[in-house]
Amino acid sequence: MEVLDFIKETIPQIEAYNATIPRKISVAVSQLERAKSVEELQQIGILIRDILIEFGQSIYDKNMLVNGSEVPSTTDAKRMIQYALDYYSVNHENLMDFVKTCYSYSNAIQHDANTKKESVIQALAMTTLCVVLINESISESGKYKNRPYYKCPNCGGLDLVIKEHIERDIDGAWKMDKIVCSNCGWFYIEELGGMSGIE
Repeated sequence: MEVLDFIKETIPQIEAYNATIPRKISVAVSQLERAKSVEELQQIGILIRDILIEFGQSIYDKNMLVNGSEVPSTTDAKRMIQYALDYYSVNHENLMDFVKTCYSYSNAIQHDANTKKESVIQALAMTTLCVVLINESISESGKYKNRPYYKCPNCGGLDLVIKEHIERDIDGAWKMDKIVCSNCGWFYIEELGGMSGIE
């Protein structure tokens, strides 16, 4: 299936921004390759919707809200993506149309008792492409390039904590902030030229 090959080849582009979304896309591809029943295809529709929700969570932060904005629920993928695109000042009218189409398509699949494998493949390909296009658009923003970390770029986790880091050299020692992911141990130290790694 050429479309599934396209999706697999696209996954590394997403991994540069997020570790969990590519894993979910890979799971959806594996399930698609084995799916034999309508119920299995409907389950993949749910997974595709969840990919969009988790993607929204990975690019959205509460600091993106402007006064009077409605706080999105944790499952409101469209609103989270919209706020992220607004925050990064991305020209995104067409991208948001694409997001809404992908979301509607995944919902339709999960409720369609006659859904076909081709439709599910199309929905997954569209969603994968949508994620890539949004990542690429956001990454061109100056705000993105200078952003503080609020999500772990290694695992996508939200549990980032600021710890005290002591740096020593021949002149003594000094304290600085170190951002650490509680999930995977990824760390970032701005004062050391943006040093990062895994503890």
